Amino acid sequence: MFEQFRRIANFYFLVATIIVMCINSPVSPWTSLLPLLFVVLVTAAKQGYEDFLRHRSDQEVNLAPVSVIRNGVSQELTAEQIEVGDLVLVGCDQDVPCDMILVASSHCNARCYVTTANLDGESNLKTVCLPVPLRRVRSADQLLSVRGFMECEQPHPDLYRFYGRLELSQPVPAPPPSATTSSQRISIDSITARFSQVLEPEEEALAAPLSAEHLLLKGARLRNTEYAFGCAVYTGKDTKMARNSVITRNKFSSMEKSINRLLLYAMTCLIVIVITSVVGSTFYKKSEGMAKVNNAYLGGYEDLETGEIINEILSYLILYNYLIPISLYVTIEMQKFLGSLFFTWDNQMYCIDSNRTAVCNSSDMNEEI
Repeated sequence: MFEQFRRIANFYFLVATIIVMCINSPVSPWTSLLPLLFVVLVTAAKQGYEDFLRHRSDQEVNLAPVSVIRNGVSQELTAEQIEVGDLVLVGCDQDVPCDMILVASSHCNARCYVTTANLDGESNLKTVCLPVPLRRVRSADQLLSVRGFMECEQPHPDLYRFYGRLELSQPVPAPPPSATTSSQRISIDSITARFSQVLEPEEEALAAPLSAEHLLLKGARLRNTEYAFGCAVYTGKDTKMARNSVITRNKFSSMEKSINRLLLYAMTCLIVIVITSVVGSTFYKKSEGMAKVNNAYLGGYEDLETGEIINEILSYLILYNYLIPISLYVTIEMQKFLGSLFFTWDNQMYCIDSNRTAVCNSSDMNEEI
């Protein structure tokens, strides 16, 4: 309801409807109530439909299939089922399903490349490096011998800050002569060891700090790298993307701001007209012509009391309230909704590679483009 009545016109007609119901109004309350209900329902239906489309888009992301190793067993799960400590496999051109530390990469330089356009709008490639103790890891076979654990800080929304610690129980063995190249395929089913295993006290650990350069963020997309393994550290609402998706104030487009200013001007004119009418009515009732009018018809003239003056002001306000067009926002909402369809219908914004049309997530800001 706040979303609907934050608009000046809707709030104005709500006040007018309440006034009609509270005084001896010259018009029926339904003449104000029915148009107001129609306007609110049309606007709410449009915004509810857009919310439903966003919900459906969220479900597509949450139910995306991912390959995970959990308790030494490879599994095919959905993105929303990933838990902290799982080893997650990400292929080239795939989105990272959670925040995770890079633990293996097919790239020969112990790194991988990602784009973070979904996070910060930057389309250039960014480099994510393997932690120092894991720089020898190239293949799934080498991951079999890795034992260790990670410690990470509590989740927070800063995309460029991360601190943690990695400890291994023994050095990663050197790769065999036929080491994995960037073109080698891996079989996740061959991995049967669990990475997250607590160290025994007597084992000697290899420790290394973890920073933001080792972190693959949810929403980033793997590029120029055949595959990468990561150990999930933040999932669900703890990811940095989710932490940055906070509730913000409602946005107004420049056109809507202009309409609100014009409506304030119209309301000022309305108030001037009402005051003029009340003053003119008062002087007319004091005139000689009023005394000649049949008292049985108009009741004659008496000194106006405060309550009568207020009632007269409200009556004129109701008579003139259609100076503010209640159909204005209905027309604008329908124009925005139909305008958003033209984004989908525009062939010049169609992507052949992904077989997708342009998507308008919110039609409220169309005119800003």
